[in-house]
Amino acid sequence: MNSRERLVAGMWAAGAAIIGAWLGGSGSDSARAHVSRSAADHPIAVCAMPMIVNELMSSERYKPIRDKMQQEAEAELQPLVEKARQLAQELQQMQGDDPRGQSLFEEYQKLGGEIRQKQAELSAKLEQLSAQQITECYSEVRASASAVAEDLGYKYVISSIGKDEELSKDSVETVLRQMLSRPVIMAPEEADITEDVREDLKLE
Repeated sequence: MNSRERLVAGMWAAGAAIIGAWLGGSGSDSARAHVSRSAADHPIAVCAMPMIVNELMSSERYKPIRDKMQQEAEAELQPLVEKARQLAQELQQMQGDDPRGQSLFEEYQKLGGEIRQKQAELSAKLEQLSAQQITECYSEVRASASAVAEDLGYKYVISSIGKDEELSKDSVETVLRQMLSRPVIMAPEEADITEDVREDLKLE
């Protein structure tokens, strides 16, 4: 670089320093005020909605309904299971040349198929009920979080599991799912409205 190039570079550097000083001085207050006003106009709250949905699903409002269906399903299956157990015991005690062996074995196999089909049907019903309930719980928690946030002056609510909760290492799929449920990396403690929502839903 010759002397003329160094002079031009020096002038550009000096000019940049002057502009930077001006922006950092008289102009910075205006810029900071603008950012502050923007943050005040659009505050963001954080709520651990998945955790609250799980709590609501386990509450007395929802869990007893699933428990009742489970008990009814077990009661409906019990006679078939008991009959299959008796047939199995009878087959074990039967002599190999007993003429009834083949027919009993076929009956046992048929009964086993009926039990598996019934179990699948009952499991599907229970799964459908659980899906319906978790949808209702999510809607209830979402409405509560929206109302609480609005009362507190927030305009946005982000659903995120607590950042301090450890990830379960059961499987890659589980870890990835848990990572996706934690979109918030950092947020001020006062922005967390989880406890307010739990109180609103009377989960305490």
